[in-house]
Amino acid sequence: MKKNGLTLLELLVAVTILATVSAVVYQSFRAIIRASRTVQERAWVNQNLRRAWREISCDLRCAFVSQSGDAMAFRGYARTHPGSESSRVEFVTWRRHGNLMGLVRVEYYVDADAATPERGLVRKVLGFPSPRTKPFEAELSVVAPLAQSLKLEYFDGKTWADEWAAGGTNQYAQYRNQLPLLVRITLKFDENETDPSHETISTVVPVFASDLPKTRKF
Repeated sequence: MKKNGLTLLELLVAVTILATVSAVVYQSFRAIIRASRTVQERAWVNQNLRRAWREISCDLRCAFVSQSGDAMAFRGYARTHPGSESSRVEFVTWRRHGNLMGLVRVEYYVDADAATPERGLVRKVLGFPSPRTKPFEAELSVVAPLAQSLKLEYFDGKTWADEWAAGGTNQYAQYRNQLPLLVRITLKFDENETDPSHETISTVVPVFASDLPKTRKF
């Protein structure tokens, strides 16, 4: 009588087919996971790009200055600190902060200091520039964690400069109580935490309250 069952050859063939199918399924899932991770990383970079552009552009467009003193001055620094590759800007702008709407002094810079908890493009709310307001404790928020450097250039109607009313004896120190006509923003971002490649965006923002005459196209 013939016994039912698999021969050794049939068993080997079955195991081979099972292993092949398992490998194909594994590779398919791995490819899907890798693609999903890439999409998520790309979305995270895009979110950083959009938020950074929106926040700093909105504040610069609504920048305000007056003759009342340094608390209302617009200052642009070529370096956050000695040795830094990033710019820093500090000015008064009109926008909502919490439940309040009005003038608020803000500062933008990229923090790459390992000793601080912040990373990336930081927006610092320094307070309200009115002597009638209560003392205000500075508030920091990270606008774009992936930002690696920030470069700002200021247009006075004739030329571009990397500083604005930052003190010293340069020609732009005279603009302490004036606003630039335009600000060019260049931001460099990491693609992700492990990939050393970078992405750069650059845009030019008009400062609506500037009263400087424009003598040439930028």
